[in-house]
Amino acid sequence: MQSARIGVLMIFTNAFTVRAAFGGAVGVTILTTIQKGVGRGVFSNEAGLGSAPMAHAATSETDPVKQGIYGIFEVFVDTMIICSLTAFVLLTSAARGGITPDWGGEGGTDLISAAFGSVIGNKPGALVIAAAILLFALSTVLSWSLYGTRCFEYLFGTKLSIVYKILFIAAVVVGSTLSMQLVWDIADTLNGFMAIPNLIALLALSGTVTKVTKDFTDWKRKKPSANDGKGSK
Repeated sequence: MQSARIGVLMIFTNAFTVRAAFGGAVGVTILTTIQKGVGRGVFSNEAGLGSAPMAHAATSETDPVKQGIYGIFEVFVDTMIICSLTAFVLLTSAARGGITPDWGGEGGTDLISAAFGSVIGNKPGALVIAAAILLFALSTVLSWSLYGTRCFEYLFGTKLSIVYKILFIAAVVVGSTLSMQLVWDIADTLNGFMAIPNLIALLALSGTVTKVTKDFTDWKRKKPSANDGKGSK
C-alpha cells in the first residue's frame, strides 16, 4: 500500500517538472513535423501509395528498373524542387518585408498569393496562383479519377464503372463545400488506408526489387560504352 502511494506521488511530482514539459514539447514538435511533413509530402508526390504505378505501367519502357528510376526522379522534382521553390518564394518575400507569415501556423494560398503580389502586384499575383491551382487541381482530379476507375473496373467489371464515376463526381462536389481542415484530415486518413497495404506489399517484394536492381546495375557496368572499341563495331 505504501509503495502504491509513493508511485502515485512520483507520477504527480515528476509530471510537472521542467524536464517533463521539455520532453512533451519535443514530442509534440516531432509528431507534428512528421504528420504535416509526411502527410503533405505524400499528398504531393504519392510516394508509397501505390497509385503512381498505374501511370508508369502505361509506358512503352520494358525495363522495370529504368521506369522505377523515372518514378524516383519524379518524386525528387515534385517535392524537393517544386515545393522548395514555393518555400523560397515565401522566405524571400518575408525577408524583404513583403509578407509577415504566422511562423508555426497554417499557411495557405492567400499567403503564397501575397508573396507573389509583393513583387508583381496583388492582382497579378492572385491570378498566377489561381491559374496554377486550377491547372494542378484539374490534372489531379482527372488522374485520380482514372486511377479509381481502373481499380473499380478490375474489382467489379467495366459495366459498373459508371457507378464509381457518379460517386467520384459527387465526392468532388461535396468536398468543395467542406472546410479545408476537414478535407485535409479526410485526405490524410484515406492516404493512410492506401499506404498501409501497399507498404506491406513493397516489404514483401523488397527482395525482388533488390535483385532486379542489382542485375540492372551489373549490366550497366559491363555494357560497353559508345567510345569503347568493341562498342563502336
